[in-house]
Order: sequence, then C-alpha cells, then structure tokens
Amino acid sequence: MPSKSAVSVHNPPTIMDFFGELQPMTWQDTGEPHQSPAQRRGRFDIIPSPLVWPVAILPPRRTDEPTAMDITKFVVSGRDAALLYGDYATYQTQLSKKLLNSRKKLNIATKNRGKFSKKGEVGVSQIAENHEYVHLLLLTSERAWANAMAIKASHASDAKGMTGKTRSHIVSRLQKATKAAELLAELLSQPEAGASQNDKLESRAYAAHIRGAAQFENQHWEPSLRSYAVSRIIYSAMATTTKGDIFKDLLSDTIDPSIRYAAYQLKTPRTIPVPAIARRAFPQSDTALVQQINELDPNVLKQVDAEASKGGEENAPRALTWRSRDVKIEDAAISLAWGRAEEAKTKLSETWPSLVDADPRDVAAAYDDILEATQDAADATKEAIDELRGEGVSQSDSRMQSLQITRTAVNYEMISWRIGRNRVLTGNDDGLVERYQSARKSKKADKIAKEQTPGRKAAKLKELVALYEGTLQSLEAARELPGVANDEELADQLEAFTEYFQALKFLSIARSHAIIGNTVNALALIKHATSEAQEAASTLTKGSQPHPNAPRSIDVSAADAKALATYLQGELQRHRALVHLSNLLKESAASNEDDAQKLPLIERLREYPSSEIDLQNIVSVPPKLSAIPVKPIFLDVAWNYIDYPGKEPQEPVAKAPPSQAAPAAQSGEKPQAQKRGWFGFVVDMHDGSGITNMKVSRSQGRFGLVLYICNPVLIPFDPYRRSYHEYRIGISGNKEERAGSARFRRNRDRNMSTGGIQTLSKAGLCRAQK
Repeated sequence: MPSKSAVSVHNPPTIMDFFGELQPMTWQDTGEPHQSPAQRRGRFDIIPSPLVWPVAILPPRRTDEPTAMDITKFVVSGRDAALLYGDYATYQTQLSKKLLNSRKKLNIATKNRGKFSKKGEVGVSQIAENHEYVHLLLLTSERAWANAMAIKASHASDAKGMTGKTRSHIVSRLQKATKAAELLAELLSQPEAGASQNDKLESRAYAAHIRGAAQFENQHWEPSLRSYAVSRIIYSAMATTTKGDIFKDLLSDTIDPSIRYAAYQLKTPRTIPVPAIARRAFPQSDTALVQQINELDPNVLKQVDAEASKGGEENAPRALTWRSRDVKIEDAAISLAWGRAEEAKTKLSETWPSLVDADPRDVAAAYDDILEATQDAADATKEAIDELRGEGVSQSDSRMQSLQITRTAVNYEMISWRIGRNRVLTGNDDGLVERYQSARKSKKADKIAKEQTPGRKAAKLKELVALYEGTLQSLEAARELPGVANDEELADQLEAFTEYFQALKFLSIARSHAIIGNTVNALALIKHATSEAQEAASTLTKGSQPHPNAPRSIDVSAADAKALATYLQGELQRHRALVHLSNLLKESAASNEDDAQKLPLIERLREYPSSEIDLQNIVSVPPKLSAIPVKPIFLDVAWNYIDYPGKEPQEPVAKAPPSQAAPAAQSGEKPQAQKRGWFGFVVDMHDGSGITNMKVSRSQGRFGLVLYICNPVLIPFDPYRRSYHEYRIGISGNKEERAGSARFRRNRDRNMSTGGIQTLSKAGLCRAQK
C-alpha cells in the first residue's frame, strides 16, 4: 500500500460568528493503485477531527402562539387570479390541480394506477400539526362552489331559463361546498386546533357565505338573507381592523347584491340600506358571536336607524297631486319612497343657487338622491299593481285606477329629473353655444387661449349627441305612459320638447360636419334644425312657463326655444355663405389648374369635363384633303436672257440642216440633249419632307419635259424607297399627248396611273402644259 499524505486546512476563525469558533478540518488523498490518474486527481475524503463541532441551537417554535391562516385572503386571491384570465370552469380546473398538490404534500394522494381508498375526515389534531389540512378543506369547498357557478353561468343565456334538474345539480354542488366549509369552521372553533380569534371569525363568515349561496339558489330567501347577514357583519367588523381591501371587495362584489335581491324578494323597501337590512337579519341570539364582533368593532351592530325609520313612517305623505288630480297613497312603501323624493327635491331646490357656477359633473351628482327616490317609488308602485292583478282585481276598480295614476305621476317625475340631469351635463344653455373646454380648465383657458384639435371637438360633440339621444328616448317613454295620450295639452308640450332637443341634436351633428369641411351637409342639417326650433318656439309660447331659478327638469321655457331659433337663423345664413364661398373656390381652382400637372388624356378618359365645351376643338372625321403651303421653288426664268457682269456670253446654237442630221442617225450616235428655252436650269432643294433634288430639262423627242424627283410623301405608290423617279410629262406632240399622259420609269419603263399626276398637280410641283 502506498503511503497516504495527509493535508490540513484551517478556516479563518472569524467566519460565521453565530456558529462559534470553528475547529480545524483534515482530509487526505485516497488515491488507490487500481484507480486511474483521472480518478485520483482532486479526490479527497473528509475526515472529521475528533473534536466536537459546535452546532447553532435555534429556539424551538412555541406552539402556544398560533399563526395566522389567512382564510379569506387565500380564497379571494385564488378567485381573482383565476377569474382574471378565465371563467369559473378555469377556476375549477386550477382548484383540482391545487387539491392534488395539497394531498401529495400530506401524503394522502392516491398513487398512479393505485386502488382508491377513502380517507377519513380531517381531525383537530391534524390541523394543529399541519395547517395544510386547512387548505385541503378550503380547496374542497371552493372546487364544489366553482363547479356550481360554472353550471349556472353556462345556462345563464338560455331562453327558457334553468330546468329543475340543472337547479338541483347546482344546489347539490353548493351543499357539498357548505359541508366542507362548516366542517372547517367547527374544527377551528375548538381550542385544540390552535386557531386565532380572527381565523375563527373568518371561517365562520366563509361558511355562512357558502351556506347563503346554497339557500339562495334553492330560493329560500329568509334563511339566505340571514346567512348573508352573518357573513356581512363579520367581514364589516374585520374590515375596520385590516389595512387591505380584501373584505371590502368581497362585500361589494358578492354579498351586498345577494342581500339586496333577497330583501327584494321579501318585499323589503329599497329605501332601507344594505347595512340596515343586514343588522335586522343578524341573529342576535348567538351571544358568543355577538361578543366576538363587538370586540372588533362595537358600532357594527348598533341600530342607528331605528328612530329615523320610525319618524320617516310617521311623516310620509298620504296623497300626491299630479295634473290637477289628487290621488290617495295607500301603500306604505310607495308613501315612504315618495316622501324621500319630496325631501330630495326640496334639498336640490335649496342648493341650486350655489351650484350655478359649479362643474357640470358636480351639479349632476346632486340629482342622484332624487333619482334614486323616484326609482324606488316607481318600483313600489309596480309591485303594488302586480299584487292587485294577482288577486284578480279588474282595471275599473278604484284602487287600480289610483295606482295607475300614481304610477304615471311617479314615472313622469323620474323621467323629468333624468332629463334635467342630462341638460345639466350639456351645459347652462343646453349646449347651444360651442364649449369644447371643461369648467375645471377655465382659469387656464383665460390665461392661454388654445384652440382645440378637431379630434377633441368631435369627441365633445359626440358626447352631446349621446345626451340628446338619451333625452329623446326619455321623452318617448313619457309619451307612452298611461293617460298621457288623452291629455292634449301635455302631449303637445312633450312634442314641443322633442322638437327642441332634436334641433339641438341636429345642430351638434352639423357642427361635426363643419369641422371636417363638409359645409353642404352642415347647411342641410341646420336648415332642418331651424324648422324644428321654430315649431317648438311657437308651441311653447302658448303654454305655462317654469320658474327661471328652479332646477332644470323636463320643462323647457319659451325663452330657451326662442334663443335656439334665433341662433339657428344666424347659423343658417352663415353656412349659406360658406357653401357659396366653397363653390366659388372650387370653380376658381378648376379654371386655374395647370394643364401640365394633369394626367395624360389616355389615363383620364373616364373623366368628363364639368365646364363648357370649347367648339374650337371640334374637327371633322375623316379630314378632307386640302392644299397646304410648302417651301417655294425659286425659278430664275430670265437666266438665259440677261447678261450679268462677268458672265460669258453664249452663242446661240444653229439648227443643223436635215442633210447633216441623217448621217448621224445612220451611224447610231445619239444626239446630245441641248438646253433651250425657259427650262435650261437645275434647281437643288434640301428640306425635311424628303425632296432631295429636282431636275427639270427640255429635251428632244417625244417628251419635251423631264423631271427627276425623290419625294416619298407625294408618291403614294412607292413611299419607302427613296430613289430617283422619272416623270415624263408630254408638252408636245399630238392632242392625246397634250392631254397629260405620263410615264413612270424605275430602272425600266412602267405605266403610271393618273393618280401620281393628280398628286403632283395638287402639290403645285408640276403642271401639264401645251
């Protein structure tokens, strides 16, 4: 065996002071003879020294201080994360995966291809040992709840609604979820579980919430309201001691709407707020729960509205007056709601002078109370009429007649204030004057006057048109109320109101067209708006006038209608001028347009000229042949008859006697052509028409005049070959030859048609002469 070399390494004594002083650690090379160098390289076995290692001793976890389980946070965060990107079916799938992972952590999951064995229920000792069992129960309950909500959502769009089988399936899922939630609340309520006071209340509130959902789907309204009341009171108390908004979101999204609907089914007036309904339905007999809630917030369960509700019932109105008719109110819910509407109306009238210079949105918010009160009164009236119809009361009954009048009065009042709210949002003058900046920016606008972009102007006009549309729909609903059609005066007023707001709507649309430069459409719309405004002004002048300092409602004064008609008359004249200027500019641009910038005619054949036709451009097709001027031929006809200085005189050639001419003819010699008379000259011409030279001579023989010419333009039967052509035009001989016979020779003699002679004659280059 080879000798082993031991190596000793000392760590610095100052590292990791919380472990104390570290002792030296030794190790040695354990390379064996049978190992390769690569296997022996860098291999060391750690050999601890016989000294004892000092180990950091951490304090044990105290079991008497329970940790927070965060039940509500666990549930709400899981719902929000799943529903943000999916639906309840997605949430159910995620819960199934989380439930399997939880079972694996607890080592109670069924193995793959293993036989299923039912596990026992969770006990208190298991929760005390491991809080994962709390998550196991929560995931089980949430999965069943998500399954029920997914089934309900899938049948929400059915025309016939849910069938009994579907509803029973949903209820069974919710009952399973309730069973798991109540088991968790029962286990955590025991002291052996080691749960905190907040964990006990959260589990109790969660179980009440799931139980209320099961009773809600089963249409057990009173137990459902009681369960939801317990859940709401607990969450409200815990929200006061918690910084987050988890409890508030759960209340506003799920619990409060369910409480309101269950109270509606129990004929509870809408005038009662949700916290008051929850306090009334809360079980005060559970002293332990009441004590726990009072420890968190003692003001949650106080009945602060008891005296106020008593006073409201005593002071509620017993009758109402509408259109000179007094109607007795027999239903208590209608009386309470109408009393609240009258109080809100009085409050709005008192605060109206201070809201004149306020922002339109703030003024519109002042209408919320009166709109809510009139809506409650309308709902209460409808419920009362439905009850009488269910009892079989006929329409001629006095109670039914009173309720019908009450219904018309209450709905007309609600529509009136709704229209008034829309008028406030349009502006002080119902949007007559153009204002594209909000009142909040008025101070900055006074300092810096900045023109708004066309996009911002169009967006503002779009908002105004939407408000006018809502107002016109409300007026249409008012005309359809029972008894309105029989009241001619009221029907005429509503028609005038409709014409007034239609004129404002057309004015806004015309402004939007004017922004983009479509002045023709703007003129047409303003013309229509002017006629509507004039008819409205003529009708409203005859009726009663509202108080000038009263809050805005459905009533339109005659002054407003006249102001609109006058303004539209000015706009009509202005847009007529704009359209006329636009037409003049178009005509001027068309007349001054540069022809060089136009497209070629071949590319715009489909365009037809809008201006008058120029008759100078009309030509006859096919064109007629006519003489055209050409470059003249200068002939010096006096060349042979005038003696110029330096010119040698020419002797006239004597005529040979006949006796001398005969031997020459017999010998076969050709007599040379002699120049005589006027045609003893040669003319050379050079131009672009193809005529290169012309030779005119007089010779003996049958033909006295010979022209040599190259002209492809004037000779149509040979236009492509530029060669000398010889025309022999007879000017002597018998009568037939004098008539103008001609011959054409090209390398050989050929007969020439009279067309060539005619062409030459028309061109003025040659003429047949005697």
